[in-house]
Amino acid sequence: MTEALMDETRRYWVDANNRSYDPLQSRARWNLTSVVNATVNALVERGIDRSWIQVGRDARLPGSFGLGKTHWDIVITKGETPLGAIEFTTLPGLSASKNLANRIHDLTSRAVSVRSHDHGGPEPLLGLFIMLEQGESINVQPRLEEALNQFHNDEFYDEIAYTSYVDEPLLRQL
Repeated sequence: MTEALMDETRRYWVDANNRSYDPLQSRARWNLTSVVNATVNALVERGIDRSWIQVGRDARLPGSFGLGKTHWDIVITKGETPLGAIEFTTLPGLSASKNLANRIHDLTSRAVSVRSHDHGGPEPLLGLFIMLEQGESINVQPRLEEALNQFHNDEFYDEIAYTSYVDEPLLRQL
């Protein structure tokens, strides 16, 4: 993980934890734009042409099971050929244990949809970036690691990284 990406990840959690709870602004807490942008910059630094990278509404991959084009946070295409995609997700504090099963189901269906679609060539590489905030739900990390290991071993995702935030983000990569 590049230093800039680690800094953005750290800033995300520090900023999120310094905000007071306001139900009208709670969605702003989960805005990962700066983390996604730091990832795009890291990809460009590693030789990916910036024009191949889509984010936001344009970041879609064809999928199966009636899902049509599935939204991803970052999609890399060269011409019409999808090369890869990255999904970012957060598991914040106390809600981590409540939402873990839902996140695992979402991430499984997303990967299976893309893996089951005939792309007319090689399958795109799929990446996953999980940001776990260690709250009082300390039992979440082993369950998350088990799911991520299975995602990787079953070849649902080619690359997986996650940060675990308590006071400082720690990077783990599969």
